[in-house]
Amino acid sequence: NDEGTSLADTLEIFEWIWQAIFTVEMIAKFIALGVFVPNHGYFSSNWNIIVVAGYLTLLPGVDNFSAIRILRVLRPLRTVNKLPGLRLMVSTLLRSLTGMLDVFLILMFLFIIFAIIGIQVWH
Repeated sequence: NDEGTSLADTLEIFEWIWQAIFTVEMIAKFIALGVFVPNHGYFSSNWNIIVVAGYLTLLPGVDNFSAIRILRVLRPLRTVNKLPGLRLMVSTLLRSLTGMLDVFLILMFLFIIFAIIGIQVWH
């Protein structure tokens, strides 16, 4: 159990480090872009709203709220906009999800058929 506790402590330290890095970036963008400037301000980008939502995890009792945790995971994906090759890979992956869903449904159908056959044979 001590190993799990030390892992949780390490992850907590990294969370604070990443939060500090994003805070420095946010302050620099506040200064450079302005906060509420139409079409060019900090809040004109949805990715920056995700960073601000990460501060909700600092409130007491909100740390384990899963929707906020998902937003924290999305923060590093902001680099997708900066790297064209990574943007191409992510968009290709997202476009392939519909085809993967079809394959998943066919596999589930086959698993159910073989499960029914197995139950009938070995019952």
